[in-house]
Amino acid sequence: MIFKSCGFETQDTLLGVFTDKQGKGKIVVACKDFTQNGGELYEFVKFANQTLVDRSSERITMEDVYDTISETDAITNKSEVISKFWDVFVVDALIGNRDRHLGNWGLIEKNGEFTFAPIYDCGSSLSALLDDEAMKEALSDEVKFKEYNYNTTSCYHMNNKRVFYHEIFSNPTDDLKEAIKRIAPKINMAEIFAIIDTTPQMSDIRKEYLKKSVELRYTQMIQPTLKRILNNEAQ
Repeated sequence: MIFKSCGFETQDTLLGVFTDKQGKGKIVVACKDFTQNGGELYEFVKFANQTLVDRSSERITMEDVYDTISETDAITNKSEVISKFWDVFVVDALIGNRDRHLGNWGLIEKNGEFTFAPIYDCGSSLSALLDDEAMKEALSDEVKFKEYNYNTTSCYHMNNKRVFYHEIFSNPTDDLKEAIKRIAPKINMAEIFAIIDTTPQMSDIRKEYLKKSVELRYTQMIQPTLKRILNNEAQ
């Protein structure tokens, strides 16, 4: 929903409760099949495995993404796919997604053409593995809170180094600069806060934590970088 608020086409999801035969309820998510009206999803890892025969599965690199796009003849809209990749990267930075690996995004093939698939599988975002007690503890310790939420890593390596979101935003590549210029102005924090506040089944502690963490990455990483880029271009 946060991706959708920033103008992305996304997989539709519904939060609900599944009740078993014993009457016990469990929170579940229903995910709509976005290929049901035609087209086939190709996870990006499929292109990478076909193109980069010596690619190490243990390390995901930005270089792999560029090389795969460059060397895959079926991807004719190469600049568009690269731009979309970086657009997604900006919002992943906002929500602290640690696992946008090559199987968590892809392209839709329809009538021989490939287009960027709707955003799906954001399960490693928004501190998903922290329980409420850990969040409560972090909220009471500003240093610990910032250390966890500002020093967030992506799943990628670049130039043989793990990519920390705040580091790459402090010295963005040209493609990332353009993505920041496209996406940052579309980020509406009031709308994102409303999404969090109206999510059912979520504790008040978790809502407070998520709003504060997203706001931190926006105000201390994305917003300053956009301002710096625009100032440099104006000079």
